[in-house]
Amino acid sequence: MALSQGSWSPTSGMRENWLVQVFKTDESAFQAYSFFDQTINSIAYNGIILNNPTIRESIDIFNSRSRISNLSITLNNSSNEAETLLFGSNYYLNGDVKIFSNLQSGTIANFNNIPQIYFGRLESLTHDDVSVTLSIVAKRPWDNVVIPNQYSTNNNIGPVVYGDYSGNSGINFIDTYTNSNYHPALYESNQEFSDQGGTTNLSNVNAAEYSKKYNKFIPYIAADSSTTTSNNIQTFTVPNNYFQQYYEKPTAVSNSNDSGNSVSDLNNVIDGNLSNFATVSNSGTGVISNKTSTFSFTISSTHTISSFVARYKVLTSSGVTDRSTVVSITSGSKTDTNTHASTTNDESVEITAIDQGTTSATVTIKFTHNTLGTESYNFVVRFYEMFVTYSVYGEEQEVVYSATDGLSKSFSSGTATKLHDFHRDVCHRFLGLTDTPVGYSDLDSDRNWEGRAWVLEQIPIKNFLDKLAFQGGFVYTYSAAGVLKYIYVKNTYSSADHALDKNDISNVSIGHTPTSDLITDITVNFNKHPALNVYRSQATATDSTTRSNYNLSNSDGKYTFNLDYLTSGQGADIDVSDDDPNDGFINYYGNLRLQPRVILQSTIVNPAHFDMELGDIVTFSNMIPSKAFNKSFSSRYFMVTALSRSSGKLDAEFLDVTPL
Repeated sequence: MALSQGSWSPTSGMRENWLVQVFKTDESAFQAYSFFDQTINSIAYNGIILNNPTIRESIDIFNSRSRISNLSITLNNSSNEAETLLFGSNYYLNGDVKIFSNLQSGTIANFNNIPQIYFGRLESLTHDDVSVTLSIVAKRPWDNVVIPNQYSTNNNIGPVVYGDYSGNSGINFIDTYTNSNYHPALYESNQEFSDQGGTTNLSNVNAAEYSKKYNKFIPYIAADSSTTTSNNIQTFTVPNNYFQQYYEKPTAVSNSNDSGNSVSDLNNVIDGNLSNFATVSNSGTGVISNKTSTFSFTISSTHTISSFVARYKVLTSSGVTDRSTVVSITSGSKTDTNTHASTTNDESVEITAIDQGTTSATVTIKFTHNTLGTESYNFVVRFYEMFVTYSVYGEEQEVVYSATDGLSKSFSSGTATKLHDFHRDVCHRFLGLTDTPVGYSDLDSDRNWEGRAWVLEQIPIKNFLDKLAFQGGFVYTYSAAGVLKYIYVKNTYSSADHALDKNDISNVSIGHTPTSDLITDITVNFNKHPALNVYRSQATATDSTTRSNYNLSNSDGKYTFNLDYLTSGQGADIDVSDDDPNDGFINYYGNLRLQPRVILQSTIVNPAHFDMELGDIVTFSNMIPSKAFNKSFSSRYFMVTALSRSSGKLDAEFLDVTPL
C-alpha cells in the first residue's frame, strides 16, 4: 500500500518541502523545520534546512531482512538554533523525529494529505557559528532490548516460550511415552524450576526428565501439575529427590506346554496393554498333576533392583472340586508363588520377584486335579502381562522439561502457535507495538506455519525477531508512519498499488538475481529436539531442470536450512508445481530462488508516485525497453524493494515477484 494520508495526488512541477518535527523527549513540544518557510496546521515551519538529506530503505525478500538508513540534517545556526535544542530545559536529544513530504503550496490547514516518510530519533548534535547538524537514527523500537527480561524472587530469568506442547503423564510402560513436545525449564532453587515468564499460573506441567538411554521424556512421580508465581515467573517443583518409576515390557516371550495345556494369544502378555490377555487352559476328565505351561521372557536391560511382575486372573468352571492352580515367577535366584484352591478368583493378581541385574524371567502356571473317577475339570487362567518395574532416585538437574503451553496471544486470545503470531506477540508484549501491523491479516490468512520456540538466555530481541521472520517467510519493518509492517510474496496478484509507464520513470536499468542465489536442491531440518541439539524431522526437494538450464555443478544451488522454531509448514515442492508458494518454507523460498528474478531500477519522475513504500506492488506498461530480457511486462507484478528519497527525487528498485 502507498504512503497513507488522505488523497495525496500531486502533479508534476510541484516543489517538495520536507517538514521535520523534532520532539522533546516528553513529547510536550517539537521544533519545526523545513526547506522553505511554510505554515501547516497553524505551525510555522522554519525554512532553515541547508542540505538535501537522503533517506535510504530496503528489504531483502530472499533472506527476510529490512534496512533503513540514518540521516543528517544541517540547519542554519544564525539564530542560535543549537541553544534551542540542548541544555538548560531543552531536552530534545533522544527525542522522536518525524519527517513529512509536502507537495502542496502555500498555507495548509492540516496534515490530511501530507504523508509521513520517516520516523527517527535524534541521537546527537554538532554545531559551529554557522550551522548545527542533527544526527538522526531510524526509530527502531527493538534497539537495546533483550529477552527474556522477567525474573523470579531469586533473580533468575523466566524463559520465553511459544507454541503448543503435549507431554507424558502418569505411570505407564516406557514405550508408551511417545510425546516429546516439551520445552526446557531452568533450575531455580532446591527442587524448583522456572517454567516461563509471566504472572498467570499454568496447567499441564507434566514435568519430565529426558532419558538418553530410551530417548524418552519420563515423567517425575508427584511433581507439581501446575505452576505457581514467583515474582514475575512461573515455577514448579519436582519433589522426592527427582523420583521416577520406570515400567518396561520384555522384548520377547516363548512358551512350552505339557500335554493337555494350551495357550492362545501369547503376545498379549508383552504388548503393554493391561486389558489384553493370553488364555492358558486345560480341560478333561480324571486326575492330572502339575500340568505346566512355561513362559520365558527376555528383558532388554538390567537395573540395580528390579521388580518382575506377572498380572493374571484365575477362572474356573462351576462344580470343579479338589483342584489347584499354582502360578510362579522366577528371576535369577528369586521366586514368588501363589497357589489358588478350588474356589473361583475373580480378581486380577500380581506376583513379584525382586532381583538384581537379571535380563530374563520365567513364569509357570501349573494345574492339578486330584479327584478320582470321571469328574470333569476345566482350568482357565487369563495371563494379562509380565513387566519389569524399577525406581530411580536421580541427582539434581540443571534442566528438566515441562509441557505447559507457551504464551497466549497478547493481541488476541488463545495460544500462539504460528510463527508470525510469535513475532507479533513479541512486538506487542515486549515492545509496546499495539497497533495491528500492516499486512498482518493477509499473512495470517495465507500462512499456517506452526512452531515451538523457547529462549532460555538473554539475547537481543532483534535476533529473535529476525530468526522468526526468516523461518516464518516474511519481512518486518517499522513503517514511516511508525507502525509495524509485514511484507511477503503472495500466491497470486490481481492488482497493484502503482501502475507505471515510461513517462513516470527515467534512467531505467534492468538486471536479475545472480545464479549464485539460485536454489535447486534444498534440505530443511526442523522440529528441534527439546533436549538435544538435533532435529526430529527433515524435508528435501530438488529441481534438475534449472540445474541443467544454467549449467550448475552438483554442488551449486544446494542449501541446507536448520530451522529451530518451525514444526510444520516445511513445504515439499521447490518448483511450486503442485501447490502454492505460501504452503510451506520450501515452497516459499523455492518460488523466489528457483529461477533468476528480474530487478528493475529507475528514478521516479512523476511526483504522483512519490508515495511509494517498501513492499508496494507495481505494474509496468508501455516501457522502453519493451521487455525485461525475454520477459514481457504484461501481467507481471513487481515489488518495491528499495527506495532512496531526497527532496524532489525518488530512486526505486523493483523485484519481479510474479509466482513461477
